[in-house]
Amino acid sequence: MGATGGKVGKADSCCLPPITQRHRFSSVLSEAPDANEDDNLWRTSTFTWPFQNWRSAKEEIRSFQPHVGFLHVIASPATTLDKYISTVAQEVVRTVDAERCSLYFVNEVREEVCCVSVNDTEPFSLPWNTGVIGQCVTEKKVLNIVDAHHHATFDATIENLTGYVVGSMLCLPIMHMREEGVCIGAIQAMNKLGENKPSFTEHDALELKKITLLIGDSFYRQRWNALEDEASVGDLAALSLINYKSGYHARERDSNRRGGTRATTRSMRSVLKEETMSTVSDADNIHGMTIEQRIAELEDFMCKSPRSMNSCDQLPPSFATGMFDALAYQEQDLVPFVILALECSGCVEANGVPRAKLQPWAEACRRSYRPTNPFHNFHHGFSVFQFCHFQAVTKVRRFLTDLDLFGLLIAGLCHDLDHPAFTNSFMIASDHHLALTYNDRSVLENHHASLACHLLRGESTNIGSGLVAAEQRSLRHIVIEAILATDMAGHSELCRNVLTMDDLHDFDPKNHSDRKSLVSMLIHTSDLSAQCLPWKCASRWEGLISKEFSEQAEQERAVGLTPAPFMQFELDDIKHRSKLQCDFIDFVLIPLWGPYTHLIPDMRSSYEILLTNRSLYERRRTTGTDPEVEGASVKRLLSPGKVAGLSHHSPRSLQLPLPSISRPTSATRHRLNP
Repeated sequence: MGATGGKVGKADSCCLPPITQRHRFSSVLSEAPDANEDDNLWRTSTFTWPFQNWRSAKEEIRSFQPHVGFLHVIASPATTLDKYISTVAQEVVRTVDAERCSLYFVNEVREEVCCVSVNDTEPFSLPWNTGVIGQCVTEKKVLNIVDAHHHATFDATIENLTGYVVGSMLCLPIMHMREEGVCIGAIQAMNKLGENKPSFTEHDALELKKITLLIGDSFYRQRWNALEDEASVGDLAALSLINYKSGYHARERDSNRRGGTRATTRSMRSVLKEETMSTVSDADNIHGMTIEQRIAELEDFMCKSPRSMNSCDQLPPSFATGMFDALAYQEQDLVPFVILALECSGCVEANGVPRAKLQPWAEACRRSYRPTNPFHNFHHGFSVFQFCHFQAVTKVRRFLTDLDLFGLLIAGLCHDLDHPAFTNSFMIASDHHLALTYNDRSVLENHHASLACHLLRGESTNIGSGLVAAEQRSLRHIVIEAILATDMAGHSELCRNVLTMDDLHDFDPKNHSDRKSLVSMLIHTSDLSAQCLPWKCASRWEGLISKEFSEQAEQERAVGLTPAPFMQFELDDIKHRSKLQCDFIDFVLIPLWGPYTHLIPDMRSSYEILLTNRSLYERRRTTGTDPEVEGASVKRLLSPGKVAGLSHHSPRSLQLPLPSISRPTSATRHRLNP
């Protein structure tokens, strides 16, 4: 007997487990905590409750009896996307006696609904104002249709391509469990099983609603993988960008070689020869110095030839916001802001910082960046420092100790010291001595952290000398861990960690591990905040990183290496650059900033600016010219049903088979040849 009491064929009976293998929510709910107890403490012997707002939904799901295996799959953070989709679809098919089921993920940035493959077919996307599923997600309503062909919004394009004829259809939106009114996907059950082509019932709709309540949180977490999977099909540049932010570039570096001869390695070494320690102009003649000699030279410079600070009575008003434009200032003019920011944050007083060492330290940091780098220069280092200050001081200060904040700000300013304007993969492929020193692991980040710690030991630059020895060791550890957190190889893992958190109240200020995680999030998001700035500034940063990537690609080609696809572009091809920037926002920034702003709602304005900028890059991709805008005046569509923004529809849309789960059945449907 099926969930709705319909007839089940012999082939179907084997799909239903014994009643002892099914999870009874009535018994679990009886063990639920009192209203004053912490939801997170509630555990059963078989699984962790998979969504947060269980109290408001428990009456609706009290009688629901899903498979225990289903609960484990949707609750486990280790579940792969394919496993997740197939498990949910099978549960839908079993529960409502459907012949097929499809799952759709909403992509509010591209204004599409994405259907991801579960049957060895490629994923596809549709404009979210198209068809029955489009009406379901934009209007956030249940659609129970007796005959899809007679429905006003039915689009037969997919049916004609696949040959699968749809009769009855039941569609339900999947809503965000933490943000009211936001639709993140939809479930579509097709062709109710039974004699005389029955339609889905109200009971089926209620059962399906219970499933959507159960999977709300896990569906949100899986959505980023699904959208990434669909949007990158056949796009080598996008795939290489995904690999880059997932840390695959180092492991796959050998596949990028052309021949891999010793001559190639020697040529690469000639490109990077004596580059690593060159942080000022060639006229300074400091090539080949050891780290100790370099620090000593910087200290000597600061002691014998101090530069007078520009007079600055206070920080600019925009410094305390997420709108500060470091590119509007000369490098030397930013140094006093470092000192003022440390003073204003309370770090100087709380950590006993010798004020006489602040200016030499800040200036030494500035001179440790390479001014010839288009992107990774002191302007970038200061921009990350400022954004760390903005977030930590104004948003999450109560969760950090004085030492945490001090270490975070030091790491923010020092996180790219002596950056050579090449990626880790390039350093590794060249067998550079830094790659050998750090065993191919976070090569540049380890180098930056080492330089930062050496500055903290310099006689005139040791701004932590007011701390006791144990506190100085703790400060060094905080700085190192924070700088290592900027390695893009750890980006995907950090995004997953953010997704597992509900809000800042999950953080325990007394827990060292929690504070370490928060510091890592703060510096990583700050390092990736350039596109969260207003368009005028964000587009300038895009031009600078494009120039730096273009120069690296030229160097790689010169020594016989193949640049990563996302670096293969002509600098004057603004359309191609805009496409790559849209990819970067879609695959790297949004999967981070979207969940992050649920964790820290005060950062929502930065996320909205990011979405605005993505719209403008999409416009630039189409027109080939920079759009003229004032501030953040372009409206973005943040969820279905609001004012529509600029849209992008993949040329692959409507050209791929419909992925679905089929239920074994003797009741066959008419099928056309594709």
